[in-house]
Amino acid sequence: MRLYEAHQYFRERRMPVRIIVVKARRVGLSTGVESLLFHDTITNPLTNSLIVTHLLKPSENVLNMCSRFWKNIPEHVVYNIDGKPMKFDVRPRLLAKYQGTPSSDKMEFDEPLLSNIYICSAKSYDAYLSFDFQNVHFSEASRFDNAEEAFRSIMPTLGEAQHSAVYIESTAAGKSGKGEWFCEQAEDAFYRGGRTRYGQMKLVFVPWHEMRKSFMIPFADDDERRTFKYELKSQERDIMKQFPHVTLEQMKWYVAKHNDPPYNKRPELFMQEYPGTLTEAFLSSGESVFSVPSLTRLSANTKEPLWRGDIYWGESDSQNRMDSLYNLVRRPKFRSIGESRADGFAPHDAEKTADCLQVWRWPGKGERLVIGADIGAGNPLTDKGDYSTACVLATSDFGRDELIMTWRGKINTIAFGHVLSALGWGCMNLVGSTGYVILAPEWTGPGNATCTEIEHNKLYPLWHFRAPGIEGNPQTKHIGWESGQKTKGFAVNTMVQAVETNSVNIYCEELVMEMSSYRLLSRIDDEYGGENRHDDLVSSFYIACAVAKLEGALLGAEWEPRQIDLDVPVPSDSEREPFDPFEEQEGTGQSWDSEDDGESDLFYDV
Repeated sequence: MRLYEAHQYFRERRMPVRIIVVKARRVGLSTGVESLLFHDTITNPLTNSLIVTHLLKPSENVLNMCSRFWKNIPEHVVYNIDGKPMKFDVRPRLLAKYQGTPSSDKMEFDEPLLSNIYICSAKSYDAYLSFDFQNVHFSEASRFDNAEEAFRSIMPTLGEAQHSAVYIESTAAGKSGKGEWFCEQAEDAFYRGGRTRYGQMKLVFVPWHEMRKSFMIPFADDDERRTFKYELKSQERDIMKQFPHVTLEQMKWYVAKHNDPPYNKRPELFMQEYPGTLTEAFLSSGESVFSVPSLTRLSANTKEPLWRGDIYWGESDSQNRMDSLYNLVRRPKFRSIGESRADGFAPHDAEKTADCLQVWRWPGKGERLVIGADIGAGNPLTDKGDYSTACVLATSDFGRDELIMTWRGKINTIAFGHVLSALGWGCMNLVGSTGYVILAPEWTGPGNATCTEIEHNKLYPLWHFRAPGIEGNPQTKHIGWESGQKTKGFAVNTMVQAVETNSVNIYCEELVMEMSSYRLLSRIDDEYGGENRHDDLVSSFYIACAVAKLEGALLGAEWEPRQIDLDVPVPSDSEREPFDPFEEQEGTGQSWDSEDDGESDLFYDV
């Protein structure tokens, strides 16, 4: 039903059908896709369809579904019209050479239909590159040796854009190797509102727990049922809490499947082939920095954001030309997509989404926030450009910390500095004078331009780096977070500790998805990263965690929030000293004044 609804979404809008299907094993979605392809082929004359799988034999198996559909169509139906029986042909005729028996490698229909269904493997599609297809089904795409090349080569064969349909369907196979391309398309379709580099796509995901009849084992009697319920382990009880609709019969299937090889020794393989959430579908084995139970718990706690939109400043883009950025970013406005258009604000990001900012709850008065930011490298106007991200972490002394906001988009590094500054002031307005907001963008690499833009124009008081590993974690003259071999391990492990000890609430499913493949890439130089292209949200999150840890130890009962005064002279480049992040220096705070009263504060030494 979900597949059909996605199909009708495109058809009702006269748009080409573009659907990507992430499925558990044996849920029947391959058959569902074939039914749509077969129906379109036999109801529209001169329609050509192509089935592509990783090997030729699976293609024949998928085509066999179409053969069964054809065989089960009645040859004709009889209606009484004006009292006379009239016979109408229903089943389309195959070409005479097949003598009424479908071939194993193609289906070719006779006049007046003249439609065809062909098959090929992802290794041998060259013979069809000159054809004109209306439907293409990429089955088990995560098993293709080179899915990107196959997709790039076959897509130009699609004709009549409005009528065409493309189905990319597979069980997940991790985030690297053969499964990487399929994972990227699924993530784009889910997290970017269906916007992929191949056009608009809809994601259809069917988890194991929604298969209430297929994935269940009945009990012999009530006694067996009661005994099974009593003997459920805590992890299995958590599954039933996470998915309240799951029955004990489904849990019996779940437990039995988990106890069978290879899943009894590789639980992440069960999650890939029988996922309960999209995050679980792409879990991978290896040197992951997070444990599978922690990722499962995080995945269970994700939810839709309360609000989507972006942060703007001033009155409108046209009126803002008459004022300085210094004044404008101090007048921030949170606006939804519709509100931003009505107020005359253009989207900040290169993809023009206007919904880069996601909010799970708004900050309250007196809260202490840390904004960690990772700045994307490359040209934001190209596919190879990285995303810039920010994570807003609300810290707590007695409860769990909370990730309450995220910002993610492709944006110029200078422009991102303006966004971060406005976001900092917007959060400051919400927490009031009794709270504080630390802004800590990454300085390393492209972040150099972002941090410099903010500091030179006094847009927001940036956090000053504290060198971990040196007694007292001394504050340096350097602005922003310095990522390096000595600091990244500290930041990542601070994040891991917070997650593994369940001391932070994360509601962002996109972040949890990135965390599921974030791992130690090299033990020699302590290099960390995501298994595929996405780890930018993780980067901004571990910066927020590390800064919160470094600053949290310095907060005592005597600490009082202070007003920030930015009306101080900016030093020239000649006055700046070379920065060594691990050289112990006097705490200069974040003031541009040259005087130091010897007190240390999160923002300034006033």
